[in-house]
Amino acid sequence: MTTETVYKRRLAISDIHGCYNTFDSLLQTIGLSKDDSLYILGDMINRGKHSKKVIKKILSLQNQGYSIFPLRGNHEQFVIAEIQQKQGLELALLCNRMKLDWLLHKNTFELKSKYISFLSHLPYYYDLGDRLLSHAGFDLCNSNIFENTYAMLHQREFTCIENLPETIKIIHGHTPISLEKIKRSIEYNQATINIDNGCVYKSFDPNKSNLVCLDIDSFELFFQKNID
Repeated sequence: MTTETVYKRRLAISDIHGCYNTFDSLLQTIGLSKDDSLYILGDMINRGKHSKKVIKKILSLQNQGYSIFPLRGNHEQFVIAEIQQKQGLELALLCNRMKLDWLLHKNTFELKSKYISFLSHLPYYYDLGDRLLSHAGFDLCNSNIFENTYAMLHQREFTCIENLPETIKIIHGHTPISLEKIKRSIEYNQATINIDNGCVYKSFDPNKSNLVCLDIDSFELFFQKNID
């Protein structure tokens, strides 16, 4: 009797930005299983309408035994920095202005510990050996590329790419680009692959406003048009 080999995929999604319905539909498209590892490359929140539902979905999947590995983007970092500096009414007004009321208990100025703990403990990057994952990239000019956390959250362009070994690829998001550019980066075997297609920015252009998932080993692409 032969047993079927289960292929364990390593998958990456970036820049969900509160687009819960789009995220949920993409998960169904890729057929996420507990044998897969899904890396979420930051900016899960803000801009879109359903940041809380996105975070709850991630936490729920983790609690069910799925291997979900989120990391921080510049939007998570901004929220963490802002709420750490505020308290009381000032904190409540901040959350209201930023549409982050879901971080507070109703009728109080107390933050919900499960969400704050989730955001505060997000790592800046994942080093998988042959794949380096972060929200925006890495400072490849630095002898220690894991030192510059600002670059991991904010950089828009890569320099010193020649310092990256040929056996390693960087997968990131942060800067929206067209689907065609994403596909070309894979086709031309580029060292860095940006998977942010600007999902939150609705557009009739089929090359834009998709949430993208990349199999970081086979480089198979999955995408879902914004349905939020």
